[in-house]
Amino acid sequence: MNIKALLKALRLRKFATGLLLLQLSLTIGLMVNTVILTNSAIEKLNKPLGFDVEQLISVDLLPTSGAYRDTNYYQSITKQDIAKITAMDGVISAAYYNQLPIQNGGWNGNVQAADFPDDAVLARELRNIPQFYTSEIGLANLGVEIIEGRAFNTMDDITADFYTPGKRDDIVQNIILTESLAKAVFPDEICSW
Repeated sequence: MNIKALLKALRLRKFATGLLLLQLSLTIGLMVNTVILTNSAIEKLNKPLGFDVEQLISVDLLPTSGAYRDTNYYQSITKQDIAKITAMDGVISAAYYNQLPIQNGGWNGNVQAADFPDDAVLARELRNIPQFYTSEIGLANLGVEIIEGRAFNTMDDITADFYTPGKRDDIVQNIILTESLAKAVFPDEICSW
C-alpha cells in the first residue's frame, strides 16, 4: 500500500476527508460511551442486594375470579396458597409481597421527613422510592438484617383495615427503611448505622 498516494488523495479531497474523520471520531465516541455504560451496569449488578437471592423463588399469584374482589375471600385464599407452598418439600418458609425488591416498576412514591418544608425541592434520591408490603416473616425470608428498630409482627398487618370502608384513613403504618434511604431522609441524625 502506497502511504504517500493515500495522504495526497486525502489532502486533495478535503471534504471527504473531513467526513471520514468525523465518522471515525463519532464511532470512537460511541464505543467509549458503550464501555462506560457497560461498566456501570456491571457495577450495579455486582452490588450486594442485602439478601440471599440464590435461595429465593418467586411465585406470582394472579386472581382470575370475580370472587377475589371480596377481601375476606382473597385473604383466605392467599393464606391457603402460602400454607400449601410452605408445606412443599424443601421450602423453608413462604410470605406474600406486593412486589419484589429487584423488579422494575411496581408501587412507589416520594419519601421525605414529616418536617420537610413545602416549598423545598425534594432530592432526586427521594423520588419514586419502591414500597414493599409483606407479612411478619417477609423480611426474614429475604434474610434482611434489622440494624435499628424492630421487624414486623402480626400487629403490623394492616390488610383488614385497609380494605374496610372508613378505616383506611385511620391506619397508622409501621415502616422499615433501608439504611441508604434512612440516611437520605435524615442526613443529620446520629444513628448506630
